[in-house]
Amino acid sequence: MVDGGGASSSSVRFRGDGSGARSDGVNAPAAATAACDAMATRTLVLVRHGEGSWTRENRFCSWVDQPLSADGEAEARRCSRLLAAAGIRFDAAFSSLLTRAIKTAWLILEGVGQAWVPLAHSWRLNERHYGALVGLNRAQLALNHGEEQVKAWRRAYDVRPPPIDEAHPYFDEIHGDRRYASCDVPRGKIPRGESLRDVLERLLPYWEGSIVPELRAGKNVLVSAHGNSVRAIIKHLEARRRAGAGGRAPLPGRHGRDRRRHQTHRGPGQGPQGGLRVAGSSRRRSRHHCHHGRRLPLSLSRLYRILEYFWFLSLELCVVENASSR
Repeated sequence: MVDGGGASSSSVRFRGDGSGARSDGVNAPAAATAACDAMATRTLVLVRHGEGSWTRENRFCSWVDQPLSADGEAEARRCSRLLAAAGIRFDAAFSSLLTRAIKTAWLILEGVGQAWVPLAHSWRLNERHYGALVGLNRAQLALNHGEEQVKAWRRAYDVRPPPIDEAHPYFDEIHGDRRYASCDVPRGKIPRGESLRDVLERLLPYWEGSIVPELRAGKNVLVSAHGNSVRAIIKHLEARRRAGAGGRAPLPGRHGRDRRRHQTHRGPGQGPQGGLRVAGSSRRRSRHHCHHGRRLPLSLSRLYRILEYFWFLSLELCVVENASSR
């Protein structure tokens, strides 16, 4: 889930407005809150929704509002059991405006006995808009345009797919949907095709303005979103680490996959002085965390936790990746 290697300092420092920045000293106003905040841990759980109805057809779902499949609902329930076993209690929850992410959040909250937790929705957490590729089969696209071109459309950071136009069979279903009439941008400004960079840029105002304040208030937060919106959030956190390090300090350990195909960071766990504490990369360490060193059930392919220390804000990040990737 985490793209590429990052760099880390002893902390990624948050200003009072929730933005990340390097700081070589402690501000006088911040010092007043240090005693209250220094030891608190906030938990952020990022979940990619379960399998959608188009997943097995290998089609780009994007902003088409396809529901969860029966297997996708089962994945969300299994995810809730893992989180319940880890003792995670939520105070706030967020999802995109797409049903598969909303229902994943509902099923998780219900499964952990917290269906009462408020769930906020925003189009800014939606999946990447794949433009003219929406509804198309990836394998057929590769035959028509080549593997490298399709890979660039899917994985390059700043490559946009061809934009969707009014003649596209799913244009009206997406751009005429009344759920987008209440967005904080005019309907004509809704994306018609996005790179991952575009996803990050449209997501950040909501992240900074709605999600980060909840974390800074000491709340545990669930975000139920999509493959690319989760990637964008993690890319943002990686960038904050690099900004805090001035681009110099290496990440303790490396990104890799262990034999159980879980995403891991390999390397020594470090506490607040080291900047990043890694959990879940060995049986010995993981017994205290979500997956307890066992193989994750079925299509819950990766589950890991990292403990990230922010300026007077410890943020525990748990990422769950379900089978769906579009």
